Amino acid sequence: MKITLRLLALVIALCMILACFTGCAKDEPVAPTPEQSTTPVFDDDTLILTIEGSPVYWPEFTYWLNYSLQYCGFVPGTAIDWDAPYGVGTTLEEYILADAVSAVALYRMIDQNAELMDAGITDSDRENISTIMKQNEDYFESKEEYRDYLSSNYLSEELMEYLLACSCKYYNIFAKMFGENGEEVSDTAAIAFGTENNYYRAKHILMSFTNDEGVRYSSTEIEEKYALLEDILNQIKTSDDPKATFDILMAEYSEDRGLIAYPSGYQYIKGDMVEEFQAAVESLDDYGISNIVTMGDYGYTIIMRLPIDPDEAAISDPYGSTLRYHTANHEYEALANTWALEANIEYSDMYNNIDLAAIFD
Repeated sequence: MKITLRLLALVIALCMILACFTGCAKDEPVAPTPEQSTTPVFDDDTLILTIEGSPVYWPEFTYWLNYSLQYCGFVPGTAIDWDAPYGVGTTLEEYILADAVSAVALYRMIDQNAELMDAGITDSDRENISTIMKQNEDYFESKEEYRDYLSSNYLSEELMEYLLACSCKYYNIFAKMFGENGEEVSDTAAIAFGTENNYYRAKHILMSFTNDEGVRYSSTEIEEKYALLEDILNQIKTSDDPKATFDILMAEYSEDRGLIAYPSGYQYIKGDMVEEFQAAVESLDDYGISNIVTMGDYGYTIIMRLPIDPDEAAISDPYGSTLRYHTANHEYEALANTWALEANIEYSDMYNNIDLAAIFD
């Protein structure tokens, strides 16, 4: 796993590495409701809360308030109904405050647990962070323009460096627990996760209704293809080794254009394939072979269901991440959420004076 270097315009996106934990889940625990009053002066030294004894001051908390607000689709400076219901039994203001607290808690707990697990910043991490910071500054024509941009996003160089460091520690903990790409996850755990999340794997021998240019074959040609597939199916079913025969005939006859890229079959998530293909796969046991299936306008096919593979990616995964990696990531997300939810949080008196309308409207 690598930290991707980005220009400053995407700094906030970098902080979204953990957004699946902190963003817009409508059932998050709600922090104490602030008492609305005339907002006193908040400065850099204003303590908002402490997490496991670690202080959180106003600049950092404001960044997360702004982040949560924008992540949930609201634009600071526009008319916002802060008293509108949002989530379960909360107003928008209550939700944004609670979400910001959750985000700060998550980052603090990652920071603290990284040290406990000897998964802190490495020399390579420091080089990456330094490169990012330099690229960020070079993106702008002047230091002043750069600092103005940071300020407009409730960021400082110090805070941005801390966020990037926590992101590195997040990855380092993951690698320590699960391996760089989740390779420490057992086959049993990965297969159980895949089964629970509707992963399937199969290969097929396709007789297509159209040629390589997309022109549909004649009715006679399609009938001939069906007859050929009947013969193929008979050869498979009468073979002493149906699996081997299936592979030989698939390589010789299948008109599936994806066969070159996926010679061992497709691993996919329910919904990726047409309904007829999915229904046939679900009717089979592992290594079971279907009768001839008509797949809508695609063609006729014979399908062999395969056991899901922990080290393959689903065909719809844009990043090509294996099932084993997704299992590790799911387990890690749950663990990190637990860290944040169980953290000891103490609120200062100033927390009760926060007025989001005064800050963002």
